[in-house]
Parts: sequence; C-alpha cells; structure tokens
Amino acid sequence: MAALPTALQVKARVQSRADRADDIARLKLELELPELDYVDISAQIELQKALHRWPLLAEMERLQPTVLPMVHESDLEKLS
Repeated sequence: MAALPTALQVKARVQSRADRADDIARLKLELELPELDYVDISAQIELQKALHRWPLLAEMERLQPTVLPMVHESDLEKLS
C-alpha cells in the first residue's frame, strides 16, 4: 500500500519547484527574453504517478474527465 508523503518531503518538492521557477526567471532576464513561455510539466508528471499509485483516484478521473491546464512558471510564482 502506498504511503502519503511526509510533510518534509512535500516541503522539499515545493521548494524544488520554486527553485526551478527562480532559475527560469533568471534565465529569462539573462537572455533578455521576458516573453519566453516556459511550461513546467512536472505537475502533470506527478499527477500521472499519483493516478498510477492510487487506482481509486484514477477511476474517479476516468468517470469525470477534465482537461488540466498547463502549469506555467507564472502560476508557480503565485504559489510562493
């Protein structure tokens, strides 16, 4: 049976995602490309892993299909 992640693991993942957003923001500044549309697909990958790990979640997703929006860097900045 799969265990839920500990608070420390969750915090590390959030911090890692925030660090990546900071790196992309710095890269945009350095390359002078403020309109660069960077898409972070890690959230979609994590969702797919969760659906595989928890079959009930996958079944609910199948019964109520929704289109998930792409996660953009600006969305991550709002979270931090």
